[in-house]
Amino acid sequence: MKVKELKEILAIASAGHDDDEVVIEIKAEPLHIGGTPFVKVKDAWYGFDWEHGKFYLTPSEELRKCQNK
Repeated sequence: MKVKELKEILAIASAGHDDDEVVIEIKAEPLHIGGTPFVKVKDAWYGFDWEHGKFYLTPSEELRKCQNK
């Protein structure tokens, strides 16, 4: 996804939803019933130096990659 695409989605989706939480979906195994697991977004920032050209979303909790079984 490019920043331009995110801006377009936010322009449409934010109408009347300014106080909604921004979250990151977490894929859970095994499948479950109920709401989608998520973590809140703590911060958003543009990369610089080696991260130049990237836009980062920082989760409010540490996320780690795990091995698929």
